[in-house]
Amino acid sequence: MSLVDAALSEAPVPPSSELARWQVEPTIAAPRAVRHDLLARWGDGDTIADPVAVSRLALVLTELVTNAVQHGEHSIRVTLGRTSTGWLVVVTEHPPPLPREAVRPNAWRSTTPAADQGGRGLTIVAAISTRCGWTRAQGHLVIWAEVPDHPDPFEPSAEATAS
Repeated sequence: MSLVDAALSEAPVPPSSELARWQVEPTIAAPRAVRHDLLARWGDGDTIADPVAVSRLALVLTELVTNAVQHGEHSIRVTLGRTSTGWLVVVTEHPPPLPREAVRPNAWRSTTPAADQGGRGLTIVAAISTRCGWTRAQGHLVIWAEVPDHPDPFEPSAEATAS
């Protein structure tokens, strides 16, 4: 079973196709480089989805890569797949071994004090994604998020705010 397959076994909807794959080193420039490449490929809104959905996707992608860079020491693989309702972002890293008790079960909910400058990435991902999660497979940490390609049903549409 591949690492992506392992992550997808935890995800409800496997991708129908792979759109992009990046292999990046854990440097401070990595999240920006991946985001820039994503927006250069699909940021015009005509190719893949509306600009708001692409912005959401770029934010999730950036947060997951940033998290991997901050906590990883080895190269990171990022895979973007298409599903029937949006995209599946899978970030695979090879972290140092962690004792089971070191993994925070509530990592997707921020417990960061309001004055802190960081620590909210996974909370942002959880808020924007339809579903998200993580698993360990073959010594790798695999983090995934499903990002919808349609407008958020709870956000007012442009037509609704114009009237």
